[in-house]
Amino acid sequence: MALMRGDDGDRRRFEWTRDCFVGRGRIDGLSFDESHESHRRVSQLHAALTWNPRIDRWEVRDLGSANGTLVDGEALAPGSAAALDVATRLTFGGPVFTVLDVSPPPARALCGPLGEARVASDGVLLLPDDSAPDVSLVECARGWVQCAGEADPEAVPPDAPLVSSGDVIVAGGRRWTIRLPLSTHQTNVAAGRLSDRVCVFELANAGDEIRLSLEGSGATIELPPRKHHELLWLLARARLADREAGLAVVDRGWRTPDELIGQLALKNRDPFAYLNLLVYRARQQLAEAGVSEHRQIIERRRSDQRLRIGVSSLRIIEPWQEESSA
Repeated sequence: MALMRGDDGDRRRFEWTRDCFVGRGRIDGLSFDESHESHRRVSQLHAALTWNPRIDRWEVRDLGSANGTLVDGEALAPGSAAALDVATRLTFGGPVFTVLDVSPPPARALCGPLGEARVASDGVLLLPDDSAPDVSLVECARGWVQCAGEADPEAVPPDAPLVSSGDVIVAGGRRWTIRLPLSTHQTNVAAGRLSDRVCVFELANAGDEIRLSLEGSGATIELPPRKHHELLWLLARARLADREAGLAVVDRGWRTPDELIGQLALKNRDPFAYLNLLVYRARQQLAEAGVSEHRQIIERRRSDQRLRIGVSSLRIIEPWQEESSA
C-alpha cells in the first residue's frame, strides 16, 4: 500500500489504498487540526492523493489551497497534479511528508455509474458483499482466481479459473469490473533483468499474431501471444525507424497516444483507457514471467505523455525482411 511519513516533528505514518483528501477537520484521508502551529497553514480541503491509471502512478493534486502544495520544493499550480515517487517530499502549506511507498491500489471491483467499490483484504475479494458472497476472488500461487461463494484461501481448487484485470464478473445480479495490481508472486527475478535481454518480434505471415520472445541471460523466454504485443511491435518499429533516421538515442521511439490509438485502430468507448490497459498488461506479462525491470518495457514521458518501448536491443522479423538493433 502507499505510505508516507511526516517530517518536521510530525512523525505520523499515513497509509492509503485508494483516493483520499488532505486537509483540516473531518475529511476522508489525511486530516490535520490546529493543535500544531504548522497545521494552521493547511486548508480545509488542501490536496488530493489519487491513482492515475493512465500513467500507473499515484498523483498529488492541489485543490486551490491558500498556502500551496510543494512537490520536492516546487509549487503546484492550483488544480494541477504531479506524479509521486519514493522519496518525494510533499509540503501541505506547513507540514512536510516523505513518500516511502507508491504501491498501486489493492485488488478492487467497481460497479455501476457511481463507481461503487469493493476492496480486497488479505488476498480475498468477496462479491457482492462480505455477508453473503456469490463469488470470491482469491490470490494464490497462480495469480487471482475466481471461486464460487466464500472460498477458503488455504484450499483453492486447482482448476479455479484465473482472473485478469479488466474482466467483468456478475455477482448479486450486478456487473463488477475487476482491477488487479501486480501481485508479490508476480515480481520474482527468476528470468533476470529486462535490460540484459533482446526483444524479438516475429510475424510469420501478414495478419498473423505477433510472437514476442526475450533472448539472453542464457535462455529464451517465449511469451504467449497477447493484444499488447501489437503495441510493443509498433513502438519497436518506431524506435528502429528513428535510429535509421539518425535521431539521438534520447529522442528515439517516442509516439503520442493519439498516434498509437490510430495505428492500433482502437474503437473502444474510451480508447485512451484501453491503451493504458495494454501498457499495464505488457508490464504484467513480463512480471508474471519473472522478469525484473518489467515496468521499463514501456516508458512514458511526463511532459507530453508520449510512449516508447524502453528496450534498445530489438530485433523484428517480418515475412519479407529482418531488421535488427544491438
